Amino acid sequence: MKRNFTRLGLAGALLAIPAAASAAVDSSVPIAVACPLPNKAVTQAALAEATLNAAGVQSRDVLRRFPNADLRTYGQYAVKMLWEGKLLPDDATDAEKEERRQAEDDMRRLAGRLDQRLAKRPNFSEKEAGIVVTGAPTNGATPWLFNPDKPYEMRCADGKPSPRPDRKFEVPIDRPAIVVRGHVKDLAALGDDRIGADAAKLGLKKEKTRQDDGTTKTDRTETFEGVIGIRLSPKSWPAPLHAYAAYSLSEARTRPAPPLAAGKTVDENDTNAFEYGFSLNELVLPTGASPLLLALDGQVAMVQDYVKDSRRGKAALGVTPGLAANFPVCGLGSFNEYGIGVTTLRVRCRGRLEAEASYVYEKGTADFKEHGEFIALGSSIGVDIAAPQGDKAEIISSLTYRYLPVVSGTAPDISRWDATIKYRIWLDSGLGVDLGLTYGKGRESKAYKDEDKLEAGIGLIF
Repeated sequence: MKRNFTRLGLAGALLAIPAAASAAVDSSVPIAVACPLPNKAVTQAALAEATLNAAGVQSRDVLRRFPNADLRTYGQYAVKMLWEGKLLPDDATDAEKEERRQAEDDMRRLAGRLDQRLAKRPNFSEKEAGIVVTGAPTNGATPWLFNPDKPYEMRCADGKPSPRPDRKFEVPIDRPAIVVRGHVKDLAALGDDRIGADAAKLGLKKEKTRQDDGTTKTDRTETFEGVIGIRLSPKSWPAPLHAYAAYSLSEARTRPAPPLAAGKTVDENDTNAFEYGFSLNELVLPTGASPLLLALDGQVAMVQDYVKDSRRGKAALGVTPGLAANFPVCGLGSFNEYGIGVTTLRVRCRGRLEAEASYVYEKGTADFKEHGEFIALGSSIGVDIAAPQGDKAEIISSLTYRYLPVVSGTAPDISRWDATIKYRIWLDSGLGVDLGLTYGKGRESKAYKDEDKLEAGIGLIF
């Protein structure tokens, strides 16, 4: 059985980004990861790990090349790999060499860019470099930065690194100006990370039944779940800021309409909620040279429930862990690959810590306190399994459990299971089309409605 472990992402992304994107990665990316704070000391190992991740080198590559590597020594071997410029061991097969050739080329190019960027140069400020190296040579044409026998003293510049004035050999990663996703937390998802990201989904079910009296009853169900984000930050920022609008709809109607019981309304079992605000995604938190990565996302938003006539403001924070090293069964924040005959399965585990605070402006008929606030703390865990079907299609299944109990104030606890299986086709334009089934059981997060529904529909993601 073949297993391999992909990288966690680059510059603020915990999760994977494909090698095709890393081929022209900006040298600001590993510097931004290694330098979360100004004037912070930087180790050679920490910069090496960030460089390998940005170049698309997988942790399994390091472990294959250096079998003695572990979590404690991973950074040292990352330095050694960059210095030698060699990705695979001597006994690698021709097929393995071909498969990882792009990552090896990207690794060498990015290391060379850093050699040039961090060398001493006239008319080139510390802020432009991003990292100040004590004893750096004046010529970066010869490799020097990742010499394991000479661990240079390095510190982050005073202030965020600015782009190089000469960018002819560096092309930044461009983030799209407009994105469409299923949920706000996935607004910044790129590359492999989009495997676990839900698409905006539209569902329609219509059923006609002939009654005993000869009349026809029509049952119609319409559903929609999606979010559109407009990027407000520069396109190369690793932690993008979006203005977003999210909408959830679930409406079931019967024609002719049956008589309503006293005190009941035709839409009381519907979901019709709108959320709009700002979201900052994938801000990497400093963890030193540890292979453990932590990414932060946050939202400030207003939520309007049109069924229950309630309105509240909310502030939410989420922390997602990832591990840039070997992990059993499934990668934590990255994909493990298993070759089974002619089929390849990619498996990823994910976890997330969450906190949310809300203030209720209008209670309506919701289970909130009028002009009150509530705070919820919890987490979610999940697993994604993907089976590629050629270069532009894949079968994806996901299972997620979310528990967000209220620890202060009045509001229902969120306890919810979500499962999906879908066939996703990627078009040349970058648009993904989903066809599949979605099952959700528990409270949804906008209207706090308790749901138990199975849907078939079409989804879009780009």
